[in-house]
Amino acid sequence: MALADDLRDYIAQHGTATTDVGLWPGPVIVGETHQFMFGDAPIRTVASVRVLRELLKDLRFRYFANESFLNAGPARRALRDYWQNGRLPPALDSTDPAQAALGDDELARRVLTRRFQEVLDDLKLHPRYILPIGSRMGGAVRDRRLAQHFLEEAGDRGVGRQTPGVVLLGLAHAAATPFEGDRATTRMILQQQGYRCISIAVLTDFTRTKDNVATIDDAVVPLAGPAAILRLAGLAAKSPISVRTDHAMPAGKTNPFRQIALAGSTSGRSVAEQYEFVVLHKT
Repeated sequence: MALADDLRDYIAQHGTATTDVGLWPGPVIVGETHQFMFGDAPIRTVASVRVLRELLKDLRFRYFANESFLNAGPARRALRDYWQNGRLPPALDSTDPAQAALGDDELARRVLTRRFQEVLDDLKLHPRYILPIGSRMGGAVRDRRLAQHFLEEAGDRGVGRQTPGVVLLGLAHAAATPFEGDRATTRMILQQQGYRCISIAVLTDFTRTKDNVATIDDAVVPLAGPAAILRLAGLAAKSPISVRTDHAMPAGKTNPFRQIALAGSTSGRSVAEQYEFVVLHKT
């Protein structure tokens, strides 16, 4: 398939081992597909944490905001307890059927601080602000709630719009253009408030079929022509690899990242329109 070949060549030519965002004056958003609460797909967290730790080595970044750190409740208290006192909540035993009955708040308390413990430990060496921006609300209002929590947390700490920081969001919330229909994403809402943002999409090769429904993290489809699914991670010869999506092309050629969309997106926008970088990470 010609498009697959073009993507493979583009990744080989422009891929790098690290993601260089330069001296970006504002939020650098990392978009992930969240790991399931009961531990399936740990590669998702492995891939995201690697990118976060790489970025946060740069002491220019003055805060770390995370959708997985709930803004209120037991999970926020567990985060604060680890940050201030080094105490982790009890671990979740995903092999114990009884723990599947735990409420959402208790699940979040046990899981989410531990999930990002390596990042928190790094930040303790050079403390930065931690912004818990997660929400229990889902659906169409979630993007706005995440943005609201970010604005409140940043305001409480006097973080200016041009202060460099790292923000972890779900893949859809991180997009620069609509991901579902024409709905504004969290990034778009922040930009409406005067922030300059850049987004990194972290895609793994995780796949799972459950109840006859396939989950394929790195699936993309052509915007024109037959809707055949392509696996982006499979087109990369190295892993992990970071690719900027806006490189100029030779005369007569179209950037292949402008010809594909993430399979889960319904807005008709290309990967290049939604994310400045794509990081591919194989299991």
